[in-house]
Amino acid sequence: MKNGLMILLFFAFSLNLYSVNEIVVAKDGSGDFTTIQDAINSIPTSNNDWKTIVVKNGIYNEHVMIKSNYIALVGESRSGTRIEFSIPRAEWYAANGTNAGTGVINIASNLHDIVIANMYIRNTYEGSEDYTEVIRSETGTTHLWFINLDVLCLWKDTFAPWGKAGGMYYVSDCNFRGSIDAFCPRGYCYAINCRFTETKSSSPIWHEGVATEDQKLVIQGGSVHSEYNKNVKLQNCQNYAKFYYLDVQLSDSITQLGKSATTYFYGVKGPSGLTWFNNNLTLDERKLIDAEWTFDKKWNPERTMPRVLPFASLPQPYNGRYALSAGNLTLKWTSARNAVSNKVYFGTANQLQLLGETTLDSMITPVLETNKTYCWHVNTVTANGEMEGQLWFFSTGDNIDQSIDDNPTTPVEEDNTDYNSPRLNQYDTYLNCKTMPKEPAWIITSGSVNWSQGIGYYWGSSSAVLTLKVNNCTKIEFTYLNGSTSRPIIITDGGTNNDITTYPVAANTESTVTFIPKTTGDDDIQVKTSSASGLTLTKIVLYGIKSEIGKIVSASDTFFTLTSHFIQSDDLMDIFDISGEMVFEKVQHAKLLPGIYIVRSANRVKKILIK
Repeated sequence: MKNGLMILLFFAFSLNLYSVNEIVVAKDGSGDFTTIQDAINSIPTSNNDWKTIVVKNGIYNEHVMIKSNYIALVGESRSGTRIEFSIPRAEWYAANGTNAGTGVINIASNLHDIVIANMYIRNTYEGSEDYTEVIRSETGTTHLWFINLDVLCLWKDTFAPWGKAGGMYYVSDCNFRGSIDAFCPRGYCYAINCRFTETKSSSPIWHEGVATEDQKLVIQGGSVHSEYNKNVKLQNCQNYAKFYYLDVQLSDSITQLGKSATTYFYGVKGPSGLTWFNNNLTLDERKLIDAEWTFDKKWNPERTMPRVLPFASLPQPYNGRYALSAGNLTLKWTSARNAVSNKVYFGTANQLQLLGETTLDSMITPVLETNKTYCWHVNTVTANGEMEGQLWFFSTGDNIDQSIDDNPTTPVEEDNTDYNSPRLNQYDTYLNCKTMPKEPAWIITSGSVNWSQGIGYYWGSSSAVLTLKVNNCTKIEFTYLNGSTSRPIIITDGGTNNDITTYPVAANTESTVTFIPKTTGDDDIQVKTSSASGLTLTKIVLYGIKSEIGKIVSASDTFFTLTSHFIQSDDLMDIFDISGEMVFEKVQHAKLLPGIYIVRSANRVKKILIK
């Protein structure tokens, strides 16, 4: 009995190991700190135990400097925890005489064992072209994990882990946006199921190695896109670069390889008629490549990352793996922090069943059949309940329909943005004025207010007015920019004390202002400027009645189903983003990042919103 009690105590301790070292950041004062940097500064530079900094939802306008080993910086949610800061490299260098520290999040020289996960990070500088790093690490940094992130900017060097010799970086389920060399690791790097978006004209992928090591960049699954241009080159490089592209989807805009280097392809899909991305590996060679292989078996990030995320992660076999052997297989994953146990569901897409419940990070499957696709997920059981995990896939066949984009904590909803009603009455509504498919009927413009995809609403004169016709709205957030700090945004609905006139903090830099309507009934809210033109409105978030939808429910002729972020159909589907660019062709299942998509199958078309 005593031994049994000791075992129970051991499991209780091990499953909550990282909660003991949690530091909570909350802007409202409910945590240990109100700023991320203060939380980081509380950890001594000599730290040698994992510390998890949990950042609660909110917008943090911070320049973050990580200065200690064994730090996990983890957001409460990917969409809700937002770190935003404007920092062009030229401006930083002029003030400090060094390029070190020019990211929104920075990892100091010679640090190791850092996790950054589950949040939205953006360099908001959008002035004249510059280097706008979002995540940057300095020389000597290694064993870095980047999981479930949006990493965004307009210009160059978005993601810049530059440990050089010995540098090792693991990247999973992330969304990167930037211009030339947006994804630019120096060292070993393995990136799985990520999306890369080029904002200018050339080469979003870049790599540099060192002469003394077999450093390589492996991109497993995922997709590469161009936001504005056609005939874009895929890659750029410097010394000792080596690229592996495995089961990657290239959009119609990616038509050229770019700078020549040692480059391998397997299972890459791209524009029809082109051959430069044809297979130059055999299936047997391709089967050897995974994260541990990438790092020359010196580091296995999928088995050594601590339990710091709020959900189960890092599945093995990895999501989308194929050509596995029939027979029994051991499923492995990294449990969520504060997990009491894990419930493992396993089967085929239409027949998932509970395989078992465990306090471990592994479970053996039943006997697998040949040439069959299986799926599984791990539900996290905590003291507060059970949370469903992401759906993962693998196959014992020689291929699988690649699930290239996913977001494990983001539910799928129908597009609740009512574009056609004369008055908006469904909330919460997140309206990205740059990417919305059309102008809503409940937004009325007069004078020279114009709308354009990629820009948003922009004012041509001080007399122009934009009016939102809403109902049952409790709060609205407007994100805007202007070419001059002397030109305000004016928001009014005729109330006695709620009108707002505010000025941007910096020219051509996005600012956000919150407006409280005078009534939750019918209301007409006007947005204006004064003195001169130049106001641009990029985002509008409206709050009120919230409707959560876990699955799409539509008419009896529904031809596909959605579970979490996973879309499946008995018929072949073509999936397009809102610009009309195809992201999947003739697939029966796929995973999608947040955004609006058009799905075509069996001569039916459905618009969906992934939030």
